[in-house]
Amino acid sequence: MGRFLGTWGSEGRAEGQFLEPFDLAVDSSGVVYVLDSATGWVQRFSPEGRFLGKVEDLGVYNPRGMTVGQDGSLYIADTGSNRILKLNPDGQVTGWFGTMGSGAGEMVQPADVAVDQSGAVYVVDHHNRRIEVFDSDGGYLGEWTLPWSNTFDMPRIAIGAEGQVLLTDVSGGRVWMYTTARELIGQWQGREYFTRPTGIAIDKEQCVYVIDIEDHRIHKFDVSP
Repeated sequence: MGRFLGTWGSEGRAEGQFLEPFDLAVDSSGVVYVLDSATGWVQRFSPEGRFLGKVEDLGVYNPRGMTVGQDGSLYIADTGSNRILKLNPDGQVTGWFGTMGSGAGEMVQPADVAVDQSGAVYVVDHHNRRIEVFDSDGGYLGEWTLPWSNTFDMPRIAIGAEGQVLLTDVSGGRVWMYTTARELIGQWQGREYFTRPTGIAIDKEQCVYVIDIEDHRIHKFDVSP
């Protein structure tokens, strides 16, 4: 299913360490961004795991998800504040969207966010058990309901260049991979891989990065044909 490529990180507050790494994202140049829910920091790494820098003081509350758009903008699921935060490539906040509720464009405990090739923003609205879709500026476009059995424990989402949809099953210790038609085409499962997989991202080379929050590590797999 996938070839293991490496891991990095340990527990702590120093550069390259994590307390509660909940999600990650990979930009078009291969830079890896890691979101730490406990500190609210976003750390940047090379594809090999070399520390490049971090963004602090974002005013977020228990953020659980993050992605990077085609233009380099970062979108953060500010879970405790029931909103999506948007940052430019320099790490400056340029806007936000969402408010607490169950109506169109509203959300409760957004668990994650992803952006497809067209720039549409997908938000895992955990409490309302759905995925909402927005344009890049936060305009509401629609939604689709997640079946109860597929909502898992605050799942994280990633969308590949070929349309693969990947979801983490935190409590089950698994990662699922679906087609855009929502057909299950594979999974990783087992103690040799994960204890509690949370954040997930896929880069342009079809490499998948998965955070294991309990083991304080990043796992990397190859899913290219």
